[in-house]
Amino acid sequence: MLTTPPDLWDVHTHCYSRDYLSLLEQYGGDYRIERTGTEHPSVTWRGWRVVTLHPATYDIAARFEDARQQDVRVHFISTTVPNLYPLPPAIQGRAARVVNDDLARWRDTYPDQIRGLASVPIDSDDAVTEIDRALDDLALSGFILGTQIGRRDLDDAAFAPIFDRLDEREARVLLHPMVPEASGEHLAQHDLLSLVGFVNAVTECVTRLTLTGFFRRYARIRFIVPQMGGGSLWVRGRVRFGWPATADPRNQEPTSLYYDTLSFQPEALAAAEKIVGAGRLLFGSDYPHLGNAEAVWQDVRAAGLGSTAEHAVASGNAKALFGTR
Repeated sequence: MLTTPPDLWDVHTHCYSRDYLSLLEQYGGDYRIERTGTEHPSVTWRGWRVVTLHPATYDIAARFEDARQQDVRVHFISTTVPNLYPLPPAIQGRAARVVNDDLARWRDTYPDQIRGLASVPIDSDDAVTEIDRALDDLALSGFILGTQIGRRDLDDAAFAPIFDRLDEREARVLLHPMVPEASGEHLAQHDLLSLVGFVNAVTECVTRLTLTGFFRRYARIRFIVPQMGGGSLWVRGRVRFGWPATADPRNQEPTSLYYDTLSFQPEALAAAEKIVGAGRLLFGSDYPHLGNAEAVWQDVRAAGLGSTAEHAVASGNAKALFGTR
C-alpha cells in the first residue's frame, strides 16, 4: 500500500472570484452575503447559511499555505453554489466572463498547479459562445454545471443547444449539487442541507438523467459526479428492479460517468470500486468546504484498493481524462 499520496490531482476544489461575489451581492436575489459580527461572512439562501466565506474560499493562494493540501499536485478549481444561476440572464454572460477570466488568471499564475473548470451562463444568449471561449481562448480544462438550475432539470429542452455544444466539444463536466430549492428550507435545520441535501440533489439528478436517456444522448461528454455519486450507486439495483415502462432499457448503464472519492467512509469507497471499477474513480476533496486532501487520501488508503488502483485514483485517471489541459 502507498504510504504517501502519489502526485494527487484533486478534481473537486473551489474558489470564488472576488468580482463574482460582488455581482452575487448585487444581483443574487434569494442568495445574499451576510456579515455578522466578527464571524466570517456567509453566502446564504433565504437567510439560511450555504457557504462560509473563510479566506480559502476566495483567496487562491491560501490553499498553498494549508498543510492539509500540501500533497495536492494539481488543483481543479470551479465556482460552487450558487454559481451563476440566480443572476438575471442579462448579467450571467458578464459574470461568466469574470469568473472564467479569473480561472485563467489563476492558472497562469500557478501554471503547474491550477486547472480551471469554467462556468456556463446557462440562461444567457452567450452560453454557447462562452463554452467555445473557455476552451479555445482561455484553454480551461472543462466546466462545472449544477444538478439543477433553480427548479429546472438539466434535460429541460431549453438547455439542449448548450449540451449539444458540450457534446460536440467532448467536454469534461463536473456535475455539482446546487441547493434543492423545492425543499431547501426544510433542509436548513440541523445543517441537513450540507449533510444530506446536496447528496440527495446528486442522487436525484443522476437517476433522472439516466432514466431519460440524457447520458446516452450526450455520450461524448464525460461527467464527474461529486460526493461519490450521492446515493446513485446505492439505488442502482432498486432502479433496475423498478425500471419504468416509460424509460428505454438501453439507458440503464451510463458509461460516461466518473465519481469523486468524497464519501468519508472507506467501506463505501471500496464498494464503489467494485461497482464501477477503479478506472472511473477520481480523487476529489471539495476543498475548502467539507473535505481536505489529507483526510480524503486516508479514506482512499483505508479502502484497501491496492497500489495500482490507488495510483489510478490519485492522478492516473484524471491525467487520462484531462490530458495536459
